[in-house]
Amino acid sequence: MAVQVKSLDHINVYVSDPDSSAQFYEDHFGATPINRDANINGNVRIFLALAGRVLVVGSFRKGLAGPLYPLYQ
Repeated sequence: MAVQVKSLDHINVYVSDPDSSAQFYEDHFGATPINRDANINGNVRIFLALAGRVLVVGSFRKGLAGPLYPLYQ
């Protein structure tokens, strides 16, 4: 049985270049910047408003160079 999602509050996306990735969402999807900060570990987080939700574009944890899971092709 498939899980049915009724609502989402926010989505986190971890990338190697948060600034370029946030710009991509702004340019191609009309996202609007809300805030930018760094978490307790110093990782960059850029908050964007997108389709009535919040998209958080953040950098990988320090020492982690890529995705935690294999990419789908």
